[in-house]
Amino acid sequence: MKARAWLILILVVGGGCTHPIEIVGEGDIRSSSGSHDCLLENLPCKAMALGEYIETYIPEPRAGSNFVGWDNCLSQDGENCVFNVSADVVQQNWFKTMPALVAKFAPLCESAPADSFAAIQTVIFNGKGCSTGGCHSGGNPASGLNLSSTRSYDSIVDVSARGGGGLKQILPGNAAESYLYRKVAARTNPGSFAVSGSPMPLAGSALSADQLAALAAWIDAGAPRTGRADELNRIEQLLGLCN
Repeated sequence: MKARAWLILILVVGGGCTHPIEIVGEGDIRSSSGSHDCLLENLPCKAMALGEYIETYIPEPRAGSNFVGWDNCLSQDGENCVFNVSADVVQQNWFKTMPALVAKFAPLCESAPADSFAAIQTVIFNGKGCSTGGCHSGGNPASGLNLSSTRSYDSIVDVSARGGGGLKQILPGNAAESYLYRKVAARTNPGSFAVSGSPMPLAGSALSADQLAALAAWIDAGAPRTGRADELNRIEQLLGLCN
């Protein structure tokens, strides 16, 4: 009877070690015991360990998504996350909340270019007419800035901007200090940045808020030439290129 009373007391006052479980993107988490399943609709989820904590968590992407990884996973067996924590360690952490176990899922984005910069090129530089003749292409591009598909990266990344007051066109890792970003942001959000000359693009529509956010995210991720800049494909999502 004493043991049962003690267990009831634990449950009433909230003893044990709390382990939050979170999901980013579209997917679910199954547990080997069936006791700690976490479905997207049931967030926020948590596990409560009173004694030894032995559990395997299995990621299950939903249609159109894939699993990209865990945060705060103790150990992995393939894609599965495994916890094997002794009762002594659990007891040492009673009344504490552990860092959340996070399963990350990303949209497949199968129709998007394999490289985030290629997506920026397609949707922004080409789509907004920046790379067309008479603007930023050809033998004498405006402001010496060539945004044609074969020249753009080498023309903007870590390259000083003409009239930019010492700023680089694209400063990898810092969109706010990139002159090209400032020029287009000043058109999308008038007054956000003071720039020499006219905000861009000069003709046609401004970048949408999502397009501007995609450009900023790519720059802040280091402005990579190849590969996806973000494992969750956020840039491709913002550009409207995902399934």
